[in-house]
Amino acid sequence: MKIRFILFSLLTLCISCSSDDSNGESIDRSLLDGTWYFNDLCREQNNIVFSENVIYTLTTSGNQPNNNEWATVLSKGIFQLNGNNISFEQQTQMVIREGDSTKINSVSEPTKRIYEKIVILSESKLFIERKFKLEHEFYRNWSFIK
Repeated sequence: MKIRFILFSLLTLCISCSSDDSNGESIDRSLLDGTWYFNDLCREQNNIVFSENVIYTLTTSGNQPNNNEWATVLSKGIFQLNGNNISFEQQTQMVIREGDSTKINSVSEPTKRIYEKIVILSESKLFIERKFKLEHEFYRNWSFIK
């Protein structure tokens, strides 16, 4: 009986001491820092830069290589990591290059962001799952390469 009590006490102690709100995952910041490019898009106009001082710079247009149909937008702000969860707080946004078309490429973010989390992070790949809700829930994920 004493052995069962001791084993139960040890098990309870181990479980109660392993509190982790980040799903047990942590991000290697050295892998995250630097410039990442959106897959299959013009690198100059579609990238994100993470710096050591938690500043990010996001450049987006949606243009394919050798195409300048849409305007290029530059957004800057701060980001925070909590385990594999990442959040972005945009501080500035401006058009840095007009596109050739008069059409508007909608790059605005939905109003209600549910979460953003890093699903894949390696030396060459970054995938951020981004879940939103307007009338219904949907994803607008980001896939990058270095």
